[in-house]
Amino acid sequence: MTSAERDQGGALVVRAWFEAGDDGFRARITSVVDIESGRREIVVKTSADAVLDVVREWLARVLAQGPGSV
Repeated sequence: MTSAERDQGGALVVRAWFEAGDDGFRARITSVVDIESGRREIVVKTSADAVLDVVREWLARVLAQGPGSV
């Protein structure tokens, strides 16, 4: 890779589990929008809909950094 090229892309990991009480669903989402920067974001959600919202937002941010945006 030359200095003019960038490693574009992101990464997102979802870890889901159940805890005692209420419905007990938990999900920890670790994401990086720009792999080159390495800046991680971590959130914890308690519903599938909330997890999907985070994934949609992350994907929109990654797409906004597409090839034409640098």
